[in-house]
Amino acid sequence: MSIIKKLSSNLVSIPFLLYFLGLWGPQILILFIYVLSLTEISQTFTIPYRIFFSLISLFVFFRYRLYIIYHSNYVLKAIFLFYSFILLRILSDTFLFPVQTGIPGETYLLRFGSMVILPSLAFSYLLSPDASEKAKNGFKYSCIIFLILGLYLYKDILGGDYRSIQHVSDYSSEDLISPMAFSSIGLSLFGILLWELINKGKRSFFNFSFLILSIFAMVWGGTRSSILAGMLVLLTLIFFKMKNAKDFLKMLLIISIASVAFIYILDLSGSKILSRFDQLVVELQRGDKDAGSYRLGTWTRGLDQFLSQPILGSGIEEKNSKYVAHNMYLESFMSTGFLGGFLFLSILFVTFRKGKRMLLSQAPYSWLMVLFLTRLFTGMMSTSILDPLLWLPIIAINSNFLIYKKEHANALVH
Repeated sequence: MSIIKKLSSNLVSIPFLLYFLGLWGPQILILFIYVLSLTEISQTFTIPYRIFFSLISLFVFFRYRLYIIYHSNYVLKAIFLFYSFILLRILSDTFLFPVQTGIPGETYLLRFGSMVILPSLAFSYLLSPDASEKAKNGFKYSCIIFLILGLYLYKDILGGDYRSIQHVSDYSSEDLISPMAFSSIGLSLFGILLWELINKGKRSFFNFSFLILSIFAMVWGGTRSSILAGMLVLLTLIFFKMKNAKDFLKMLLIISIASVAFIYILDLSGSKILSRFDQLVVELQRGDKDAGSYRLGTWTRGLDQFLSQPILGSGIEEKNSKYVAHNMYLESFMSTGFLGGFLFLSILFVTFRKGKRMLLSQAPYSWLMVLFLTRLFTGMMSTSILDPLLWLPIIAINSNFLIYKKEHANALVH
């Protein structure tokens, strides 16, 4: 069956629509806004989109009585408790004790409410094997559509490093969608296709073609965090798949050969991603106090900001840069204090354990763990605690673990 037929047959499916529209769907819309040169009035399109998806989420939540799942699921309750901590922080910084932020507090409230809180209600939708496949296809096709459209839009500047394009071409920064979009969406597609390859043995020409596309997007975007996260996701999936020392040695050899080939291709392509790693290593070796200065400086100031008010936190943004802390773990403590930070880490820990059990059992919905891992690893150097690509898979894993427990209990009985 062709991609077009699969797409049309799934369009009326709730799981497909949720995972197509709710995760990378907004980025597809933004890409069309760039294509049509409508960036100055982008909110004319993005705000109605968020309202539309919020209404869909509410409909799914009540139509399928998903509130029943929340009644006995303590992790889901803990997640919404953490949401309340974030909301209190934003409300405090915006209205009670106003502070100057890079992004207006009202915008934070609108984005978090419409892209995380309300969609979370719908992402507790339970996935049967058929529904899981449709949901996965929805997410996968959203990545593919974005990358194909994006690469077509910038087809004249595909050589070299996308992050440097505005300095070596006629394109200005206003004409270019964020490099993070290409890197992050490439990483998402890379993770899903890896899961299909390693866990399901899918080795079709279609999958290998788009696997190459996803790697190209990560490299072309020029974002180190996505490259590192992709490598860690690959190693994690392989580690969970190994059964003995022989498997480990075989996989180690394959990874070593693939890594050498990958670095060689990067060098031939003219990408500047390697030079960014090389520069950091050289700076560290010579003891340069400014090595990796931007992120390290942001992390240092973010830590000081947390220590200045460790109980309740001190702000959603790092005050000097007026931007996120480039480390979601630090940001959780910086924004919500000790209590919120430890709650956040607890949610991640419990979700990881559940996702690992799903992966090891090869459950049909275990691909959700891959989405979680991409943000878990990316969060060490970028992303944010406000990221829907983090929270919606967390909600889905903790909801669908109910199915896993029921199936496992039935297997033990029989």
